[in-house]
Amino acid sequence: MKVFVVDGGFGFFKYLVLDGKCKVENVPENPKGKIRSCYKRTGEGWKVGESALLETGSGYVRTVDELIEMHPIFVEHCQKAAGVSEVDVLVVGLPLGAYEEKAELLQKKLKNTVLQKNANAKIFVFPQGLGGIKYFLSRHPVKKGNVFGIDVGFNTVITTLYDVENKQILTGKTYYRKGISDLVTSLLLPRIRKFVGDKTLTPQELNYLTEHKKLQIGFEIIDISYEVEESTKEYVDDLINFIANDLKSNFGVITFEHLVFFGGGANWLKGKLVSEKVNVVILEEPEFANAYGFAVKALELLSKAQPKQKQEQT
Repeated sequence: MKVFVVDGGFGFFKYLVLDGKCKVENVPENPKGKIRSCYKRTGEGWKVGESALLETGSGYVRTVDELIEMHPIFVEHCQKAAGVSEVDVLVVGLPLGAYEEKAELLQKKLKNTVLQKNANAKIFVFPQGLGGIKYFLSRHPVKKGNVFGIDVGFNTVITTLYDVENKQILTGKTYYRKGISDLVTSLLLPRIRKFVGDKTLTPQELNYLTEHKKLQIGFEIIDISYEVEESTKEYVDDLINFIANDLKSNFGVITFEHLVFFGGGANWLKGKLVSEKVNVVILEEPEFANAYGFAVKALELLSKAQPKQKQEQT
């Protein structure tokens, strides 16, 4: 059985290949990759990823509706990149804040496109935010209490409070425009304006600069490591304060014992968060944590022989 996981986001579409016999503890060892969430129409087809980013006339995923609309295209490109022609199970996700309203729509769209030729294939749609928590629990078998997960993505910061014993989401929020896109547009762009002048740069292009830390102007290559580091430091400080204030204003009666960070932005939080009262964990390969967690959940459902269940949050 071929299980294909695609965690689609505003920054990247991450994919993971499972053979169906994979044990939960071996999930990270399976083939995986990512494609930048940029696209361009080329005749009857599509160009996606960095090749689209670097061309004029390209677009990038900005809204949940666009995320859903572009899912079939990116899933097919992820399959091609992974060398997977057909799948028996397709697992995808949506931001927690859009999951309840949009999951069925995404499932139907994928069934009518990507899996049109494979009518017996199953599709699972899971909420992003839960995925990282499921992955954490597969690595750290907590028996009871609550886990608070914070998913720092490209466009969103998703917070999820999860009841371990009853296997349910108690509450969660999705904050749009608080992720890495906020860092690059609000903090990095003003710092490099002296180099680029009035040139318009998209959040995806700015994010590309944070990864490569250099900017080419004509024949000159400019090192922007300092600007990236200063922007990142300010963003992390702001993010920590934002999360702390959110916790203070929304929690107190319901407690949690584990604070888990994941998503691409979690990489910058390493070594910056400590607590004597709560177990603070930044997951390994945090950018793939949702994909790993989706795989864990899918394998659980498949092992329980529940093929007719379309969606499940726990």
